[in-house]
Formats: sequence, structure tokens, C-alpha cells
Amino acid sequence: MNGDNDSGKESTENYREWDLILEELKSLRAEELSKMDKQYQIIGFGISAIAALLALAIQYKVYSLFFVLPIVIISVMCLYHYERSLISNIGAYIKNLEDMYIKTKVEPDKNILGWERWLTKNQERRRIYASTELALSLFMLIMYLLCVSSIIMSPLSSERFEFINSSLFRYTIAFLYILLGFLVYYKCNFNNFKECLCCNSNS
Repeated sequence: MNGDNDSGKESTENYREWDLILEELKSLRAEELSKMDKQYQIIGFGISAIAALLALAIQYKVYSLFFVLPIVIISVMCLYHYERSLISNIGAYIKNLEDMYIKTKVEPDKNILGWERWLTKNQERRRIYASTELALSLFMLIMYLLCVSSIIMSPLSSERFEFINSSLFRYTIAFLYILLGFLVYYKCNFNNFKECLCCNSNS
């Protein structure tokens, strides 16, 4: 009799435990979708702000904005990829929950993967995601380099800050910006490069 009660309690506790895990899974999935929306907002607001500053710099000849624009573009790129890294972390944790649930609750003969497990096995889908991220980052990098080149090419002049008129100063700033741009691009997209290379080598 006690054995039946103990097994009943254990079964109830197991159900509660899995209910909590499923609730956590739903919460994480909602957070993942929220992060994706945040990525789109960052890109949308970022490109709008960059376009507005570019229009201001060109139309009203406020060429000093070209010193600021590369920082704005880098910030947008970093914020976007920061959210992407959070999504990857959430996805990895969800995959662990899926692994645990499927191994415990799903019969071995049933071919059930779960979304994150399916993504891990689907190389083509991962390659498409990685290629899209690389293309978007490359677009931002090109905009960045165009703004950096404008530091050298635009007719900047300042009576208050005479060092801005110096070619040496402009070339030095442009060179440092170029180094920073490629470093950030590589750092943000290292996993995307790796994903594309791995998928191509396995295909």
C-alpha cells in the first residue's frame, strides 16, 4: 500500500517537474521571438538614423558628421549581433530541454526532433541563416567604409579645430576606423563564417 502511495507521489512530482519544464520552454520560446523582433527594430531604426544623418551631412554640408557616422553604424551592427548571440544562447538551452524531454518522454521509434534539434541537423537551413547574417553585415560594412572614405574626400574645414583640416589627422582617423570596422565585422560574424564553411564542406 505504501509502495503504491510512494509511486503515485513520484509520478505526480514527475508530472509537475515536466509541467515546469514545458512552461520554461514556452517562456524561452517567447523570449527568443522577442529578441528577433528587437533585431528587426535595431536594423530599422539604425538604417533610418544613418540615412537621416547622411542626408543632413550631404544636403546641408555638415561634413563633420562623417566622423560620427562610422560609430553609429558600428553601434547598430554590435547591438544587432548582441541580440543574435542571446538568441543563440536561448536556442542552445531550449535544445537541451528538448533533448531531455524527448529522451525521457518520447518512445525511441517515434521520429520527433523538436525545433532546435531539427535546426541543428538541418545544415541547409543553418547555412541560409548564416549567409543572410553575413550579407546584412556586409551591407552595413560597405556603408561604414563609404562614410570613412568621406572623412578623407569631403571638403572639411574648421576654424575652431584646426587639426581637423590636417590630412594626416584625417588619414589616421580613417585608418583606425577601417581597422575597427573589419575587426568588428569579423568578430560579429565569426560563427557565421564557420557555419557556412562547415555546411559547404559537409555538402
